Order: sequence, then structure tokens, then C-alpha cells
Amino acid sequence: YDGSLTPMVTSVLIGSATEVDGKKVACGEGMQPVLGSKFRVEFAQADSAWVAYSSEPVEWDCSASTKFNFTVLTEKFAGSLRIALANNCSTGADPHHRCSVRGQPDDHSAYEALLDRHAGAVPVAGVVSHSVAPSPHDAAQASVELDFSWSLAPRHASKEEASLLMLAMPHQHHNMAPAPLPSSHGMHRTVRGAALAVVGDSWTVTNTAPMPAFEAATPIDPAMLPALRSSLVNGTKKDRSDADLHFDLPGNFKEGIADPYFSGKMLSKMAYIALIANTSAVGLGKEGAKLLPKLKQYIEVWLHHKSGNALMFDTSWGGIISCGCQFDDCEGKCKPTCTNSGPPDGCPAVGDVGMDFGNAWYNDHHFHYGYHIYAYAVLAAFDPEWGAKNLEHIMVMVRDIANPSKDDPFFPVHRHKDWYMGHSWASGIAVPGGKPNFLGRNQESTSEAVNAWYAISLLGQVVGRDDVRDLGLALLATELKSAKTYWHTAKGSDIYPAPFAAGAAVGMLWSSMAQQQTWFGVQPYYIHGIQMLPVTPASEALLEPEWLKTETPVFAASCGEVCVTQGWSVPLRLAQAVHDPAAALAAIKKLPPDVFDSANAGGNGNSRTGSYYWVATRPAQASTAKKLAQHASSKAKFSYASKPQAPN
Repeated sequence: YDGSLTPMVTSVLIGSATEVDGKKVACGEGMQPVLGSKFRVEFAQADSAWVAYSSEPVEWDCSASTKFNFTVLTEKFAGSLRIALANNCSTGADPHHRCSVRGQPDDHSAYEALLDRHAGAVPVAGVVSHSVAPSPHDAAQASVELDFSWSLAPRHASKEEASLLMLAMPHQHHNMAPAPLPSSHGMHRTVRGAALAVVGDSWTVTNTAPMPAFEAATPIDPAMLPALRSSLVNGTKKDRSDADLHFDLPGNFKEGIADPYFSGKMLSKMAYIALIANTSAVGLGKEGAKLLPKLKQYIEVWLHHKSGNALMFDTSWGGIISCGCQFDDCEGKCKPTCTNSGPPDGCPAVGDVGMDFGNAWYNDHHFHYGYHIYAYAVLAAFDPEWGAKNLEHIMVMVRDIANPSKDDPFFPVHRHKDWYMGHSWASGIAVPGGKPNFLGRNQESTSEAVNAWYAISLLGQVVGRDDVRDLGLALLATELKSAKTYWHTAKGSDIYPAPFAAGAAVGMLWSSMAQQQTWFGVQPYYIHGIQMLPVTPASEALLEPEWLKTETPVFAASCGEVCVTQGWSVPLRLAQAVHDPAAALAAIKKLPPDVFDSANAGGNGNSRTGSYYWVATRPAQASTAKKLAQHASSKAKFSYASKPQAPN
């Protein structure tokens, strides 16, 4: 505060047990202002106690009405006012997962004393940066250091010198310096588990991610080669119509008369098939190369502004959004078209939060564009000249979801990533019903977030942009750690209550809530499947074997006939392959051909070839784990504009 405002804090709850500098005060009519620098209040309804610290002694006043409030009466107050949660189990009455023993209050006096000692160190700004280097323990892994640094406000003369006190979340506890204080110094539970105190105005948090590689770390099991080649060349039908080398996009997808999300999945699928065919072990590179002209054509539909569902630059938030497509194919009797006129005025997605999964409202951009970026990276590895020519076009998508430059005036930096929480947010500004969601931001599919950051690391590797590669690795390493901490639940985990451990997975995580459901259903196979697809070599770092021991039986128990027909049995069998490749292979061979069709959300981003490749490259399938040469080992060096280019 600079002296021009009067600090006032209001709550919808009724306050009780108010104190100023440790002395009880009675709020309400007739109260005399009380001089002090610490105000404390308990809210019995919320089972919590809060404290407020002023940088210098001030006069406090408080009301005991139905809307509790306290006010700093000191005229022209200039300084800082800090508010902290001192105890979120002050009575033990709250039924949620916050108290050490249900029904009994927690003693947080040690934690409050810690707050008292460090109240004088007030952060006013923060910077986060990353550095990436090969892991000293495994050349196939990158070591990613995330550095947090805070600037402090000048201390008031009456305050003792104190170091900054912050809180670290479970995904940071065991891989950061300085280390958190033991829980005996005080802690409290959050929706993401125990928050522990850390003293210091700079942190370094270290995580790992797999180095960019198109192919799996383990060689293909030779015994699997006949099945792989057959899925590419013959398929499962007599007429070979479902052979993966014959894969093509549905008619409307070819012209971008579709949403960016499913279009990206189709492009990524085609790219992955071509990539697998080209592996030296499979030896069908010449045949797989026949997919590349089509892949190039379909990618360029989106990159060169030829899609029926137009992508356009939004100046308000600085991003690439979809216009939306009012689809019509005369019930299959005429050529598919978008009946709306398109930009600038004929864009239904701008007014419809649900259209294109909310793309025009910045929902899920990293999911959507991550698939497009992956397809580009594969094609650029095959055709460096084409990649160089189209680099600026694909970088527009990269800049939208994870801008590598803080000096870029057209896009924000790292739109989706929450560096403190480690994971990304998929939604935050969409307002269904005209109101922001009181639960805050959310993310559903961590695996699709992982896919986006994996794709960016591949792109940077292919085009020789170390800054893009390293940003992709930093995004990937943090996403992996937080996904495995907050979305992958198992017995023994104390992050969530017991029912979440029994369910083995979180479907959606909000700012203030975890849910075992998805946007499209509550069935467990939806929850588990959406945390796995797409399955690529990067999935090896996400689908950890220990978690799958608990998770796969839960997934399998829920996967009945509908699960199979909708394609959700595909990620189930790929999860099964981590521990039982033979059984997974037998199950995949029995899957009906249409589980991989574009109409089936669970399987349409995968293919039978991709599924066989995953099974064939599980470490359990090989006697030795040998790192394959990267497909892009002879990468081309591309030029990049010295200044960010405006999207066109």
C-alpha cells in the first residue's frame, strides 16, 4: 500500500476468537480500535484460523456481522499487509481430508510461530528460469534444473531481519535445495497434500526427462516383426483396407473441416505410422514414405490458412484460436462444408464455449496443437527442406502454447504451464454460463500435456533450436513429476483420501478440487484412458511400472463392451504390456478393426501398428536395453527470424 487506500478484508463467514498481538479482542459495535501488527481470527465454520501481519503497528477494527471484516484504520497506511492461513484444522469439525485425525483439531502453534518469525520478509516479485544438461547418471535422460528467485520489499525498521518463508508442495519435497523444514516445524494439508515450509529467497528444483528421441529406448523384439509388418501391409481384413500403410484421413479432416484437436490426432497418427515403418528393424521405409506427401498436404491445410475451420490470431489474449465450423454434409449426401462465413464475423466458436472443446476460449491448446507439432517434427525429420520452409508457421503454434521468448510481443510466455505446481492448466478463462468457475483452473489429460512438451522437444532437436528443445524438456520434466504425484494415485499415497488411492487415478484436477471423473463421463475407463493417450516413446517416463501394478487391474475391471467398442481398451492393453507383453499382444490381436477408427475417441489417435510397436519395445521383451539412434541424428540447422514475426 502506498498511502492512498485503506486495507479492508471481508469474509462471508462469521469470525470468532479474534486477537491482536496475542490479546483477545471483541469485534462488533462499541469496539475501540486496537493498536498492533498481528491480527488473528478463527472461522469455526471453515475449521480454519488466519493471521494478518502489517509491516508496522496499525489500528485494527473488526465487525462481527454475518459478513466478517477487519480494517486497518491508520490513515494513509503505507507498507505491506500479509495474510496467511495459520491452521486449516483448528476445530477438527471439517469432514474433508485436512486433519491428521478426523474429528480432532491439529496443533499448528509451531507453524504459526514460524510465520511470526518470517513475517517481515515480504516478496514483491519472482523470476523462474530453467537450465538443461545431460544427466550424469544416464545419457538418455536430461537433467532439468528449475530456479526460483524472489525479490523482497525493504524491511520496516521495527522488523527483525528475517529470511523469506515459502511453502513447497509434495512434487518438490525430495528434489529441491534448500530442503523443506521437517513437518515438526509446522505444515498444513492442501488439496495436493502436505505443504512444507522452506526458508530462503531462492530455490533449485531438479527433475529429469527423456532426451528427445522418436524411437523407443528398447530395440524391437525380433519375434514381433512379423506382426508389425503385417499390420502395416496386410491389416486384419481380406481386402487389406485396414492396413496401416493405407491409412488416410476422413474426407472432412483432409480439408480442415473439423476441430483442431481430432485433426491433430489424425495427423499425429499418420506421422507415427510412417515413422515406425521407416525404422531399420521394420524395414518398410520405402512403403512408409508414400504416406509423407499426404501428411504434408494435410499439415499444410492448417499451417497455410486453408482449413475450413479457420485458425485466426486473437489480439485480446495474444493467441491462435479456432473460428469454429457449423458442419454440414447433408447427412452424408453432399460434400462436407462449414456453413458459417468464417473470420472475422462468422465464427461460432467465439460465442460457444463448448465448440472445438473451447479452443476459442484457450481451452486445451497444448493438447490440440501438441499433436500438430508432433506431426510437423516427424515430417521435418524426413524432409528438412520442407521443415525449414515451414518453421515459422509451426512456431506460431509453439509460441501460442509455450512461447520460448519473453520479448515476443504477440504471445504470452508459457501460456499453460504453472511452474510452481509443475503441471499445466488446460482451462481457466472459459466461462460456461457466463460466470468463472469458483473451483478455479483445471486440467484433465496429463498425458496429452506430456505429448505436447515431448513434441516441442522433438521439434527443437530436429530444427537445431536448442532453446526450443530445452524449453520442451523443462516443460516435460515438470509435467511428468506432477502428473505422477497428483494424478497417479495408489495405495500408500497420502496425497488424497483413501477412495482416490483405490481408484488409482485422478480424472481432473482443479485449483481447489480433485475429481474422479472426466468432462465426458464418470466411468473409470474414461478416467484411466485419458491419462494415457497418446502412447508414444515419451509415455515410458509417464506410465511407471509401479503405478501400473495398481492401476491396470482397476482399469481392466471397468472395461466392458462399451469400453472396447469406443477404443478405450487400446490404452488398457498398452498399460498391460508394461508387465505382461504376451497377454497384451494377444488381446490387441483380438481387437476389432474399428476400434482405431476416427469415430472412436479412445483409439482413433493410435493404430494397430503403434500398439504393436509399444508392446514390441517394452524392456520385458528384450534381453538388453539398447538405445536406438535418433531418427533425426543428422539434423539440419535452420535459420530463425531474429525478431518474433507477427502471425498472418
